[in-house]
Amino acid sequence: MPAEVGVRLPTEDEIASLAGSELDELLLALERLDRTIQATKLSVIGHADRKARFLADGHRSSAAWTRAVTNCSPHESRRRVRAARVLRDLPSFGEALRDATVGVDQLNEVARLHANPRCGRQVAGSEAILLEAARQLEYVDFTVVTQRWLTLADADGAHRDHTAADAGRNFSIHEHRYGFSFDAECGVLQGTAIREMFQRFVDAEFITDWETARASHGDTVAVQQLPRTPAQRRFDAFFQMLEMGATNLGDAPLPDPVVNVIVDLDTFEQHLRAELGGVAPAIDPASILDRRCETTDGIAVDPRDVVALAMVGHVRRIVLDSNDVIVNAGRLTRLYRGPLREALLSITPRCRWLGCLIRARIAAIDHRHEFAEGGSTDAANADVMCSHHNRIKSQRGYRPRRLPNGWWVIQRPDGTPLQPPDAA
Repeated sequence: MPAEVGVRLPTEDEIASLAGSELDELLLALERLDRTIQATKLSVIGHADRKARFLADGHRSSAAWTRAVTNCSPHESRRRVRAARVLRDLPSFGEALRDATVGVDQLNEVARLHANPRCGRQVAGSEAILLEAARQLEYVDFTVVTQRWLTLADADGAHRDHTAADAGRNFSIHEHRYGFSFDAECGVLQGTAIREMFQRFVDAEFITDWETARASHGDTVAVQQLPRTPAQRRFDAFFQMLEMGATNLGDAPLPDPVVNVIVDLDTFEQHLRAELGGVAPAIDPASILDRRCETTDGIAVDPRDVVALAMVGHVRRIVLDSNDVIVNAGRLTRLYRGPLREALLSITPRCRWLGCLIRARIAAIDHRHEFAEGGSTDAANADVMCSHHNRIKSQRGYRPRRLPNGWWVIQRPDGTPLQPPDAA
């Protein structure tokens, strides 16, 4: 009979008495405890899976046994068994989960790769690099790394998936009793272009609402006073986009949106040589930190499509060096403008502040080392942050710091990290 483990959890009154960093510390302590418990649960499921425990009571699978014992959902039972099998083949992830330096969501993302029938066996060869990324990166950034790994490990499969997504593009309109609904599917490049066009119209609708509200309420206008909800503005932007397209039929064509694809030089040149009759490159998936071919939001793009479209000028490719530095503008200007601004926004998908999901396109660019203190206006000294976190950084003394491996941490004024990297 397993020994019971006693853990005293805080009461509701004790939680209510906490403030500031005390709440941070409690949540982090609970998260670490939960990770350790999850690791032990997966060890139990993994042992039962290896011993075929499900056969004893007539269950059809380890997932069915897990559902019967814990009364969890079918999806959750399959997820747990899949994660348990990862710990069997990648023991370092089990140790990292047990000592709370890696989260359950990161483990499940690796389990997705491990369960891939075409390339799952290759994950073990990249165990160390994936574990380092899982420990250091925020979850949303880690998923970019895992998708990059999948593209490298199964290049042919990824190419087929991209081709299928493009070939299966579809748009449909459904009429209901009181209105309509719309469904659409397409590939990455067309989808990225549509989203860029759509966002321009959404921004225009917001400006219209803001000016209308300011005319009524003055310069103290708040978002809550705008005449339309965000959802209503999005639909009206969609309608305006279609209406403008219909109005311009037969007239001069509308300007094409620029689709930015970030690609490393080796990947681009190798696939370019392959398209010109050379041998298609075989790339080690463990090189995921040096290889990338994706949109600015981290969505993988087929390198063959990038090569083909770059030849006809439909895609702006931005090539990075090993430090992700693009161009140096020196101290000639205080502001990040023109090509430098475009390049910086293109390689940074969102605000760098930990936990913030504001897209870079609506974020600000400021100096990590303040301009007034001698900081230069170049890519190496740039911070891409939303206006809210940019103000906090400048007013309260927070400092973004780039680690030697290229990843970022935000330091509080006292020098401590905003959140430990292993708490992502």
